[in-house]
Amino acid sequence: MEINKIIEDGENSFTEFKNENFHADSLAKEITAFSNFHGGSIFIGVEDNGSISGISLHNLEEKIINNCRNNIVPSVMPEILIHK
Repeated sequence: MEINKIIEDGENSFTEFKNENFHADSLAKEITAFSNFHGGSIFIGVEDNGSISGISLHNLEEKIINNCRNNIVPSVMPEILIHK
């Protein structure tokens, strides 16, 4: 499914939006929930209302991986895709 259509359809059981200033615990809870269910996608740089706020952090991928390693037990390795 096209990414713009997913964002337009909004959040649901398989889709979560987070702005780039997410709290580590909040992201860890979402990743854990998706890991324990049937998967899902977290779109960072998208507001709850579906507006695209974007990302300015250069180390965001590292921040996500460290979050998964340090705040989730057992740790998980997410698949990270970057869309410009």
